[in-house]
Amino acid sequence: MLPRLPCLLASTLMLTLAACTTPAPQTSAVAQSSPTLGVIKLEKGMTADEIRSLLGKPNQTTLMPTKEGMAQLWTYERRLLRSNRVAASTIAVPVYKGPGMGDSNNIGTIDVPVDSDEHVVLLQTIKLMLLDGKLVEWKVSAKEESRTYD
Repeated sequence: MLPRLPCLLASTLMLTLAACTTPAPQTSAVAQSSPTLGVIKLEKGMTADEIRSLLGKPNQTTLMPTKEGMAQLWTYERRLLRSNRVAASTIAVPVYKGPGMGDSNNIGTIDVPVDSDEHVVLLQTIKLMLLDGKLVEWKVSAKEESRTYD
């Protein structure tokens, strides 16, 4: 019975330590998305109706003369929220270091990260050029509007 005691204590210690560990923070799908069109897929030659069905009505339309004819420039603007879990600071937590691993009282500290939620609002601009009612070119850009933490 006595030889089983060390095994039982070791097993209990491992289970206790496993229960105390915290998994690494997972990033959400929003956080992993880049300032692109996401699941929307634009292709050269798409018609104006196909584009409207994907993106809706443009925020602005203008006409521009080109050597190929009169082109329509469509501009879309939308705000995107990107959220991340970030280490904002650290806190010193007392730990038992064991004999010979610290000062005379065998107590020390470790720095543990304190997480915070970071929220970034991006203004995404999508500019499309249509010629004869068909998509010929587009450009997607994004700039940061705000960044907050909680």
